[in-house]
Amino acid sequence: MKNALTSFLLLFCCQVFCSGQTLPIGFPTFQINNYGPTAKGDIFMTTGVAPQVDYHYVIDGVGNVIYYGLGDFRDLKMINDSQLCYFDMDKEKHFIIDTTFVIQDSIECGNGLTTDFHDIYFQNNGNPVLICNDEAIQDSVEFGGAMWYDVTERGYYIQEQDITTKQILFEWSTWDYYDPSENEHGPGFPLVWVDYIHANSITGTKDGNFLFSAKKMDEITKISRSDSSIIWRLGGPAGQFTFINDSVPFCSQHSVTELENGNILLYDNASISAHTPRVVEYEIDTALMTATPVWEQNNALVTYSPNRGNVQSLPNGNRLVSWGGVNTDSPNVTEFDSLGNKVFELYIDSGASGVAYTYRAFRFEWGDDLITFLKDHSTPLDFQSRNYPNPFDERTTIPFELNKEDHVTITVSNLEGILISTLLNTNLPRGQHQVVFNRQNLASGIYIYTISTTKSTVSNKMIIR
Repeated sequence: MKNALTSFLLLFCCQVFCSGQTLPIGFPTFQINNYGPTAKGDIFMTTGVAPQVDYHYVIDGVGNVIYYGLGDFRDLKMINDSQLCYFDMDKEKHFIIDTTFVIQDSIECGNGLTTDFHDIYFQNNGNPVLICNDEAIQDSVEFGGAMWYDVTERGYYIQEQDITTKQILFEWSTWDYYDPSENEHGPGFPLVWVDYIHANSITGTKDGNFLFSAKKMDEITKISRSDSSIIWRLGGPAGQFTFINDSVPFCSQHSVTELENGNILLYDNASISAHTPRVVEYEIDTALMTATPVWEQNNALVTYSPNRGNVQSLPNGNRLVSWGGVNTDSPNVTEFDSLGNKVFELYIDSGASGVAYTYRAFRFEWGDDLITFLKDHSTPLDFQSRNYPNPFDERTTIPFELNKEDHVTITVSNLEGILISTLLNTNLPRGQHQVVFNRQNLASGIYIYTISTTKSTVSNKMIIR
């Protein structure tokens, strides 16, 4: 009954939003600060508002909700231009949905294994690579110099499946390669359950292999797709690399990506480390077996994040960071430019529950059918960059781009719809443009600016402090 209700709510929530009705009571609210030009696209993420109650949703750059679903969900992200996926904790499956948010397919581990919610990776041919859970009752496990008796020990598998037939094409097991002595975090739940690995990320590499993140071993493992062997181990007690100019290496990491240049980008929770949570990009030298940080960024407002989180490398060179399980007064998502400057920051207020984590957050340009009320790709106006800074004190910049020559009008109104100023009313050539709006004598509050061409109109909020 619960699963059926969850499915109904998912469909109902989409219908409620599309019909223009209000969001449900308890839906999180957002404070968003825009400091500079962001990458194009909208924000995809999940927020917990109570135990086992999560919203996954898509919002634009100023917090307008484009889509949401209610359930015990994780990891809403894009697969391709017409498909998203998310994990349903109740059903223990990954689900694929289309641009109308209709479920197209589900994916789960085979060979009797339980599907792990932490991550799924889709290869260029569409085949998924999953993390799977496997548990075994052990008479005894030696851990931290002590013996643990009659405990359940968790191991993990990686499975690559054929997206159509669900045939297992590749399988790799942690039982064959890892040892409890390589963990420095503790056994998990003493006397009951041992999880000395805690897998939380899987991705592919340019050479066709896999990167696997073992949080409790503080390790990124590169695994051979051809023969299942370990190619190398980065970090942790069993790591094979020497860290250069990184005296306190990463630990408790929660996402890993190989960049186009071959470097490794990860989110370092640093839960038992001497430094605070950070994003770090390592240059990997497999000849000298060294790992050197070449880009590193923390946030003075984020001092603790024991779990969750991720970093996404964006097409324009920016990095979007979800800080994971932060304190309620910390920012949840920050976007940095390539120099480490903040251009976007988001705070979540989940109300009385006080829960305000993000599992992961992404910025995607997705599907022509997704954001029909905000943008229409068939019209000449492409309004992806929001005004910045926002909120602002004295002035803000409004950027926009025309796909062809057109007449453009930009106006500013108050919330009652009363016109305050016309900033632009002229013909403009194809290309990127911007106007600056000066506060003058306007009172603090929310105002609406509207950009209109001959075929489209877009409105957005700006906030004067």
